[in-house]
Amino acid sequence: PEITNNVAAVTINALDIAESGDVLYVGGGFTHVNDGAEQRNDFAAFSLSDGSVTALDPGVLGPPETIYAIAESSDGDRLYLGGNYRFSPDEIEAIDTALKVVDVSDGEFLETDFGFPDNSTPRVYALALSADGQTIYAGGSFVDGDVGRNYIAAFDTTTGTVTAFNPALGATVYALALADGTLFAGGEIGTANIQERNGIAAIDRSTYELNDFNPNVNSTVNALALSSDSETLYAGGAFTDVNNGTTRNRLAAFSTTDGIATAFDPDLSGSVLAVELSADDSTLY
Repeated sequence: PEITNNVAAVTINALDIAESGDVLYVGGGFTHVNDGAEQRNDFAAFSLSDGSVTALDPGVLGPPETIYAIAESSDGDRLYLGGNYRFSPDEIEAIDTALKVVDVSDGEFLETDFGFPDNSTPRVYALALSADGQTIYAGGSFVDGDVGRNYIAAFDTTTGTVTAFNPALGATVYALALADGTLFAGGEIGTANIQERNGIAAIDRSTYELNDFNPNVNSTVNALALSSDSETLYAGGAFTDVNNGTTRNRLAAFSTTDGIATAFDPDLSGSVLAVELSADDSTLY
């Protein structure tokens, strides 16, 4: 599909393949798709068989605001949209939001309120949904005055209430990866729970404490991908050094046990904004 923007340059920030395997969800900053024939603001769903746009259209109001993250429930019934975008619940007043939930069956926003203040500037850049679907983790540029959490928060997906999860990160989060008992967060992080953690932190989901994983990345981490056995974490970003003296240019793989870099070293010349691992772990995109 061709995606266009009548306001500024097109940005694509989030891609997610539906649980059904036949639809691609796209989030970003755009106004039209399919060579301008169909209006879709910041969010669109495409058939993977022929690239045609589907009827799913939650009614986001479009640029200059944008969607940065998409997460889908395991049953495929709900989509969580993170970013800083506008919608109009009553078709009269436009409201800015950082996190909302869409019913896939009818494309309507659900009334779940995650506590981000209306018409404010917090941004959600990353989302991760627990396997049981009961908790949605959000990372971004929000701070205590927004939802009572700094840069990372966990919400009950039924009520929208912020949970007790509160690791107190020190700067913006751009990426999340979820293992059974651990949440990995990547970004501009310098501290977590008042401890030094550069670029990536690994947080116990039950105690909110940091574990021993500490790769010490020397610059921003934009993307994370976890292997199917949860033993290797791939990270992409703007960094050039990890583990206090090991050269890894923009892309690296770490043991999730101790944070030591593996032999994987593609030595890239430009910043990495997104990574995706194939289902069989054989290929990293």
